[in-house]
Amino acid sequence: MQKVLKVNEECVKYVGLDKDAIANQVFTALLTLSAKTDAPVKLSEIAETIYNTSEKGKQDIIRLTMDKTLLKCGIVEKIYFTERDVRYFPSAYRFQEVRRVENSAGQKMDQLIGEVLEVPRKYWPVPREFYELTALRGGYEDAMSRLEEDHEQGSVDAATYSQVKARLQAEMEVIVKKLREYEGMRDLMTTR
Repeated sequence: MQKVLKVNEECVKYVGLDKDAIANQVFTALLTLSAKTDAPVKLSEIAETIYNTSEKGKQDIIRLTMDKTLLKCGIVEKIYFTERDVRYFPSAYRFQEVRRVENSAGQKMDQLIGEVLEVPRKYWPVPREFYELTALRGGYEDAMSRLEEDHEQGSVDAATYSQVKARLQAEMEVIVKKLREYEGMRDLMTTR
């Protein structure tokens, strides 16, 4: 579901969140703010996060940094809400470094280098409900498993077993139905 953005050797350094360079700070601030709001972010909000002020001069520094790094590399998208309302949003959360090479036929192609780099999942635009429902489903699956074990060992009588199992299955069906709204997200979130 989440695409892997191919970035060249020069651009891959901007996706490292542990670096102190201004481009890395801008990208980290953008990820943090967009994860909180699930929406594109204004320059003033990024400036406030990094510099604790939204002065025009600080916004200009961020704008120029983004133009020369993150936007140039395609790591961030610039979205025009209106002519004077520009916002930014990450274009990907997974990155793969590539090198442009020429094959024996003279054609240029991208050669993948190293592992896929992922932004920590806490920054991904995944609704809180998905995590809650996934945790609930896991809890109900554990409860069903324990109920089966207890029944097989004879520590739960047949009447109690039937009653509890029916209630757990009914609750589980409700959770599974709600999780269908997030089709494919579970695979994405559990793939490493």
